[in-house]
Amino acid sequence: MTTLLTVEGLFLAALSIALVLFVIPGISTRTAWWLIVALATLVTVAAIGAGVAWGEQFLGAWPGSLVKDIPVVCIVFGIVFQPVVAIIVSVVTRPKQVKVS
Repeated sequence: MTTLLTVEGLFLAALSIALVLFVIPGISTRTAWWLIVALATLVTVAAIGAGVAWGEQFLGAWPGSLVKDIPVVCIVFGIVFQPVVAIIVSVVTRPKQVKVS
């Protein structure tokens, strides 16, 4: 699970770098957007793997003591947060469709 969370974080960092491509002259916004979509997909896939690993590790003893459950809940929020942000970024940055008359 730790490896999957690290990979998920690295993909989100790469997504941040792809966002910078929007302001670099000479790079089309459509190309930058497709890179963002690809990276958002990778973040989501890594999050699914991390979520499955989280469930395997923690749901067998659920619910436990409050002291042990708080970090478990915080970890799942971390797993879910990154793909949600990635998907929102890919939707918000989508280039407008060019209408052909």
